[in-house]
Amino acid sequence: ALPICNSMNGSMTITAESVPCCKQGSTCSRIVRIGTMHKTIVMKDGEVTEEANDMNTGDMVSYQVSKNGRYTNVKMPNGIEVSSDGGTAVKIALAPRWKDQKVCGLCGNNNGDMTDDNTARDGSPRASTINFANTWKNDAARSEEH
Repeated sequence: ALPICNSMNGSMTITAESVPCCKQGSTCSRIVRIGTMHKTIVMKDGEVTEEANDMNTGDMVSYQVSKNGRYTNVKMPNGIEVSSDGGTAVKIALAPRWKDQKVCGLCGNNNGDMTDDNTARDGSPRASTINFANTWKNDAARSEEH
């Protein structure tokens, strides 16, 4: 079973499309998507756009966009802020109210205990960082590997 934080009831997702870049084998996060129940906010090349979701009921999701040097920032009213330089850096900041809440993913679970942050999508602990990260790839990225 999936952890409760993966349920669609009031959930929000943040995904990054990683593509190879540079000669050293690095990956760049060219597109960052912030998915809400009503719309998807897309950060790409320093610009922020919106895409309607299938479940769009017409409700507005307010957010603030700002620039700080090379970073584009999207601040959500729920206390989550996403910053991207359009290259190799994506930062996610959670307001204090998110401590010990239903948060999961590559950034851990935000409970203050770093020993349980490598939890796979299915809720099981993973010792290998690569194995842990691979469980969080979306279906499109998994299908490209096979």
